[in-house]
Amino acid sequence: MLAMIPKLRMMRSKNKRTQHHAGSQRLVLGFAAAILTALTSAAVPADASARAPLIGPVSANAGFYGEGVIETQIDPEGYETTYKISADCEVPAQCQHTEGTLLADNDEHPIRLKLAGLKPGITYHFDIHAVSDAGDMDWPGEFTAPVSPPGACPTGCSSTEENTSEIPQRSTELANAESNQTVLEYEAKQRQLAKEHEEAKAREAARLADEEVELKQAEELQAQEAIVRERKEREAEHPACRVPALKGEMLATARHALVKAHCRLGAVHRAGRHDGALYITAQGSPAGKRLAHNARVALWLGTRQSGRSRRAIAVARPLAASTTSATTAKTCSHDVTAVIGGKQKCLGPGEYCAMRYESQYIHYDFECVGSPSRLRRRR
Repeated sequence: MLAMIPKLRMMRSKNKRTQHHAGSQRLVLGFAAAILTALTSAAVPADASARAPLIGPVSANAGFYGEGVIETQIDPEGYETTYKISADCEVPAQCQHTEGTLLADNDEHPIRLKLAGLKPGITYHFDIHAVSDAGDMDWPGEFTAPVSPPGACPTGCSSTEENTSEIPQRSTELANAESNQTVLEYEAKQRQLAKEHEEAKAREAARLADEEVELKQAEELQAQEAIVRERKEREAEHPACRVPALKGEMLATARHALVKAHCRLGAVHRAGRHDGALYITAQGSPAGKRLAHNARVALWLGTRQSGRSRRAIAVARPLAASTTSATTAKTCSHDVTAVIGGKQKCLGPGEYCAMRYESQYIHYDFECVGSPSRLRRRR
């Protein structure tokens, strides 16, 4: 029993070394897994939504006369993609393949590889490989060339007789040339489709630009119509002031006419000395003038001369003229000679006048109107 104790101690020390070795192995495996995860994450494309090209469905068929075809469809998934279809053979120099490049789109593109010189009963392996910036995809496959039925061979070979002839070099070259021609035609068609697509985009952009211009013009026209409509509504709510003809009217009648014409009575100027009723002798704005809504119109008031007083003035006018001519040498050849404001004046239609002497102009059958004020014969 005591002899067994050293052996137990030795087994324990061995177990400790074994456990330490196992822990080291786990640590190394952990580091390897971390490095593999980093490499895998670095290989993922920047766009998380990007996907590698899709391959499929795939079909491989062979006939009785040494011919076959491998067909598939490849979707680039929005990235430019290069592809290659290759089939194995006994002689590497005669191996048949096709390859090309697909444009960046999301369409399924048919790809095919024609084969020639296949041996009956032989299983052939092929591989379809597609690569893009988003990743790559492989599709390995195989097919078996069918055995020719009895009597199919020109020399009368049996069904058990194995065809040991090599793949004809000319058949292989023709198959490769036909595959390459198919690829070239497909690429030309893709370029034509891309060109037509760009032209369609340009036409659509031009159409949208024209529609935008028309829409802008329509908006400007609507804005102008809205301004005109708003102005009309404002004028309907607050119509403009059309100054009425007020000369010869009394103040109360003039006030009523101004209100009716959407105007207001402005400053009223009355004569300093007068006998009898006052009538409007002048107005600040001429009749018919368009003013703002509720604009003010100034008026001048004076006395209206009766017919008798006018005749007296007409009789007294020659006396005044003779007196004036006796005192001064000034005479009026065509205009009417008058005394206005204590000074001798020659009055005639269109001459400038002062509104403060309105009553004196009336004595000579003139009235002062307009702005600037000018003389006009009374009607």
